[in-house]
Amino acid sequence: MLAYQLESSASKNEIFELYVNSIFLGNRSYGIESAADTYFGKTSKELTLAESALIASLAQLPSRVNPIRAPERTKSRRNWILGRMLKLKYISHEDYLVAVSEPVNISKNIKSYDLDSRHLAELIRQEVINRYGLRAYSEGWKVYSTIDSKLQSKAIESISERLSEYDKRHGWRSKNNYLEIFSIEDLDALSNLNYSPLTEGLEESFDFLDIKDTLIIRVRNTFDSNIFMHSHQRGIVIDVNEDNFKYLNEDLKIVILEWNDEIYKWARRYISINSRGSAPQNFYDLIKPGDFIYLKSINDAIILDQIPLAEAALISIDPKTGSISSYVGGSSFNDGLFDRVRLSFPQTGSSFKPFVYASAFANNYNPSSLINDAPIIFNDENLESFWRPENYTGKFYGPTRLREGLVQSLNIVSIKLLRELGISKANNYISKFGFERNRLPNDLSLALGSGNFSPAEVARSYGVIANNGYLVDLHYVSKILDRNGNQVFLHKNLDENKATDITSNMTAFPWLNTTELEAKIVEALKA
Repeated sequence: MLAYQLESSASKNEIFELYVNSIFLGNRSYGIESAADTYFGKTSKELTLAESALIASLAQLPSRVNPIRAPERTKSRRNWILGRMLKLKYISHEDYLVAVSEPVNISKNIKSYDLDSRHLAELIRQEVINRYGLRAYSEGWKVYSTIDSKLQSKAIESISERLSEYDKRHGWRSKNNYLEIFSIEDLDALSNLNYSPLTEGLEESFDFLDIKDTLIIRVRNTFDSNIFMHSHQRGIVIDVNEDNFKYLNEDLKIVILEWNDEIYKWARRYISINSRGSAPQNFYDLIKPGDFIYLKSINDAIILDQIPLAEAALISIDPKTGSISSYVGGSSFNDGLFDRVRLSFPQTGSSFKPFVYASAFANNYNPSSLINDAPIIFNDENLESFWRPENYTGKFYGPTRLREGLVQSLNIVSIKLLRELGISKANNYISKFGFERNRLPNDLSLALGSGNFSPAEVARSYGVIANNGYLVDLHYVSKILDRNGNQVFLHKNLDENKATDITSNMTAFPWLNTTELEAKIVEALKA
């Protein structure tokens, strides 16, 4: 019915024009004009025949036929399209020969704009569509986020480095193995740098999407089934020796990597979370033919590496305005859309203790108040058994001032402080930091951060401390302009000295009661 209605109101050419100007063609490119600029730094009118065919080759499966991640597959698909054009007499035989011989020369600046904040970009997309409807897709709007590009780059770098350090402390894990995709003859040939197994049985002009079972297709499917990370290269081990090994990279080239005792001394075999094997002596201790591996470039040298299993999230904000400066929802957007900044609710742990101390200071305690840091056993009806809390160091320090208890993050001091203060009184005050009252634990484990709150919620609550007691809403869109530069939306920040009109503020996260919050802030500022 929709197709009938569309054909009743638009010609075939108009429908095709709408299609090619909106279709996704990979690497954030929607429409042929955008793809021409992304891949070749040209307008569509400036494209050669081969370049036009390459862009056309991306339309069906841009995730698999992609000149960045799978150049040889893209080239083959391009040549198949050129062959079809020749067969259908859209081009001459001479044009065909020139086009198929043209190398795939992708613009070197294709990644120059690639600041990865896709978790937040997806959140912004959803919010804009919820607020303005589907017309936002067709009116050429420009949406400006609050992200600081330098801080975002640093956040991504920090997440990557810290996760890698954590992962390496737990040792080298066995890899996914795909030896079955190769025959013995394939491995022998590739080990001798003979690439014939990868081209055997393929015609000059074939369609990758129609071929089901050749070595090159099996290899490509193997790459497609494993996580792609911008920070790493990928490969399949072909041959292993004591001092080096050969692997097939994503460009389907054989690369030789040499052993280095200093570089791989960390790669002791993972046994359990708390135990590792002995230090590796050579590549035999790490890999075998058929293993799928990840490699990293450091100072122009390629080294064997692995992708961390642990995940992390990071958010930073301006506490005075609530604008989000950096936002990393996970180490890889490609591996899943799950946004750990706002959708994960881990226990807050010791980061929650300042809120317990704040509630004490608001109820006649001061930084010099003393709590006896000594062993204690609790029989709490909300707990299943007796509870014997300890400090992280395993030591006890006797009478301790609250300032020192907080600085040293002493568990016993925090627990006894909460017991003296009273859980109900503490929760009533802590909720003023933006934590939902009914989600705060009603037992003494509250002092150790047993409550489950997202990184976004905790960051927002910490902002109160840095913002002289004011609780502000988080926001991530600063303005929206239409194609003519006219203002569609502008976020108005609160001024410390006067209340501004904030009724048009962008709704932040769904768990925040922004209307009630904004009313309270305006009332406080007026007072």
